[in-house]
Amino acid sequence: MRSSARADASRNDAGNGGRDARQAPVLAIVPANDPDRPPRHDGGGCWLRLMDNLGAAGGSASMTIIGAKYMPDLKTVAGEDWSRKMDGVSIGPDALVTILPEPGYRGHPVTLRPNEVLQDLRRNSGFLHGVESLKVDCRG
Repeated sequence: MRSSARADASRNDAGNGGRDARQAPVLAIVPANDPDRPPRHDGGGCWLRLMDNLGAAGGSASMTIIGAKYMPDLKTVAGEDWSRKMDGVSIGPDALVTILPEPGYRGHPVTLRPNEVLQDLRRNSGFLHGVESLKVDCRG
């Protein structure tokens, strides 16, 4: 780096908390995939996809849980409450999922098997108010 370029970089770093003001934002580009088959990532075939009205007009939200995960409630770090939002699930080939009707793993559990896809989770599970907590365990 030339000395004048180093001096410019030092001035930019000093005035911006150590960041170069000319830096472009980072953009991650992820290849499109089949919405019925989430990417494998680190969980291999152990994943659970929560769906919100994917087959209905205006519905397109989904959240994929990769690997083993126990969720005493279905609130995300961002504050989204999937217990009221989720109406369907898709389960990976190596995942065994237990859903429960109450937070904190309370109530009568229902076990969902690998490769299951349920479009109407309330009807299929018998939970009137939806799923409030869940466990994803990985086989193998």
